[in-house]
Amino acid sequence: MIKKAFRYLPIISPLILVSVLLILKMVGVKYNETDSIPMGFYLSSEIPQIHKLKDKTIVVYDSIGNAAVDLAISRGYFKQPSFCKYIAGKPGDTIEVNYGYITINGRHTKVKMKTNDFANRPLPYPDYPLVLKADEFFILGDHPESYDSRYYGLVKYSDLSALYTPLFTFRRSMIKW
Repeated sequence: MIKKAFRYLPIISPLILVSVLLILKMVGVKYNETDSIPMGFYLSSEIPQIHKLKDKTIVVYDSIGNAAVDLAISRGYFKQPSFCKYIAGKPGDTIEVNYGYITINGRHTKVKMKTNDFANRPLPYPDYPLVLKADEFFILGDHPESYDSRYYGLVKYSDLSALYTPLFTFRRSMIKW
């Protein structure tokens, strides 16, 4: 009897797996495979009102038409102009670079500015200091090599497309601010 049940296992297993993956996708579960945030599964939800967004909230945003992002795509840093990163600066915050490190509202971070990429090409960067307007955010990735607001500037609230809540991740955050 058990042998007969196992005989159908190769057929049933893929069907069960595909069904589970489809259900997870329908409820908004996404998988992140980049180093910008810890790899793993996240629940994707709508962006809340601007005043409800907090530091270190993970957001997804699109940077279509941003010249620095277009440059990064042409250099092969990534393939699409959609990113998952942490909110590091909110409206009213001041972002500066002091001795090569990012400072947020006078608070020193361990987030370093690089001047060149891995191929020794110059990296773009906005004119610091930055004072964030009512609809702007400074976004940082989790990885020290992340291509983020340090290089392409501020992100508008209207460009935010989703909020990610971690469900299961494979490593702790490397972010140190």
